[in-house]
Amino acid sequence: MRDLFTGIYTKFTSVPASSFYNALDGRLYLEEAPQGTAFPYAVFSLVNNSLDQNWTNKLEDATIDFNLYSASESGAVEITGLYEKLKEQFDDVNLTVGGGYSHLKFRRENAWLNKMPTDIPNKSVWAYTVQYQVLLHI
Repeated sequence: MRDLFTGIYTKFTSVPASSFYNALDGRLYLEEAPQGTAFPYAVFSLVNNSLDQNWTNKLEDATIDFNLYSASESGAVEITGLYEKLKEQFDDVNLTVGGGYSHLKFRRENAWLNKMPTDIPNKSVWAYTVQYQVLLHI
């Protein structure tokens, strides 16, 4: 899956820089952000991965979550804007994946928005989770 992760990050940082990259100021991390990371930021992770095989084909079927985080005082405006920019960047993208894989599909499947309280009075963090199904031919 290292090749898939590299492909995702390469697409995120592709030139010219995307509005998603610019909105996050380049803060996209695998699995978790470093402690003290400034908002907004995003994390992507592998939820599951399975091998689908028949007589002639082998497919890696993976679910990738993007978790977007915002602590903006403007309420849900920033987080929903990040969601729109993520969709522009990754919905049905043609992803370049090395390691002998051929990319077949990168499709948004689910998304949900949460507002999480913090230890700081009157302060919340918005979190938008967006799931994509990825199919790679081996």
